[in-house]
Amino acid sequence: MIKSYFQGKKIVVGVTAGAAIYKSLDLIRSLKKQGADVYPVMTRNAATLISPQLFSAISGNPALVEMFSVESEMGHINLQDMDAICVVPATANLIGKVANGLADDLLTTTILASSAPILIAPAMNDIMWGKSVVQQNVRKLRDMDVTICGPDVGEMACGSYGEGRMADALEILAYLERLFVPKTLKHKKVLVTAGPTREFIDDVRYITNRSSGHMGYSIAKEAWLRGAEVTLISGPVGLTDPYDMNIVKVQTADQMFAAVRSTFHECDYFFSVAAVSDFKPEKSKGKISKADGPLQVTLVQNPDMLEWCAGNKSVGQTVIGFALEDGYLMERTHQKLIRKRCDFMIGNGLGNMEAESGYVVFMYQSGV
Repeated sequence: MIKSYFQGKKIVVGVTAGAAIYKSLDLIRSLKKQGADVYPVMTRNAATLISPQLFSAISGNPALVEMFSVESEMGHINLQDMDAICVVPATANLIGKVANGLADDLLTTTILASSAPILIAPAMNDIMWGKSVVQQNVRKLRDMDVTICGPDVGEMACGSYGEGRMADALEILAYLERLFVPKTLKHKKVLVTAGPTREFIDDVRYITNRSSGHMGYSIAKEAWLRGAEVTLISGPVGLTDPYDMNIVKVQTADQMFAAVRSTFHECDYFFSVAAVSDFKPEKSKGKISKADGPLQVTLVQNPDMLEWCAGNKSVGQTVIGFALEDGYLMERTHQKLIRKRCDFMIGNGLGNMEAESGYVVFMYQSGV
């Protein structure tokens, strides 16, 4: 099972009357699937757009609206014992109230009465978002250590295009999850390679492998969750780009090696996760014609990127290699650890390819 930092967490999802209100239902579903206990708190206007009963049904907890209703039972006091508060969507009105310490309904009172970390996902017209008073309120919230997620650039419900569109649910989930993770890599720089490489036979055909990039992308995300400044150098994969990190897209092993060399000496940790092709063809220009007869491809060896990094690291840098082996996993992983002079080596079996999770061997210079 893939690890979730939401497991067992109690989260208030505040809902205001923005056009993106329907997206908050998807967020609640996702949080529930990952083991969170979700408590919806809605403004009165939000409750006129979508029935609180629907939020109750999806969250499994009563959706609270009124400050002194029977359902709320002084809800802002009961809701103090929360792990996080997430307001999705957050209107300019809500942002202004929280920034200036106003508490005139259940949601704003809950926020003011809580010491839990707060995430706000703004959603409004692009002209409204650009107003100086709104930006001043956003700066106040950031100064109060409130996490602001978005907004994105896109088409708004009013038909205009610009900055103000609410961040998508996956982005909000990522930033919300980050609130729960210990910042063990704060002020550290992490470099990760991921995915396969493509080695071109001609301008059309290439040799590659089955690497999905899942492991490298997961490691990059985990480092980001733990507070690191992350650079991800990725071969061609079908994965969504992680948020808030420097992503360098490459295709060939030579391109990946060049990208690694350009930033390696700046990093504290290097995770060489990519399935870099060991060999490359002698590339032909254009497209080789089938009419030319049977194709013979001559392969030459690619430079060993991991060995170069381990041999050129500075004091304080840590190099972690990954090895894909078909059998004798422990023995071959240890041999590669010694030969490549890495600090750590992670051994993978072929069964892990294209998988969401799997078994690995973790080795370091003095043990397993």
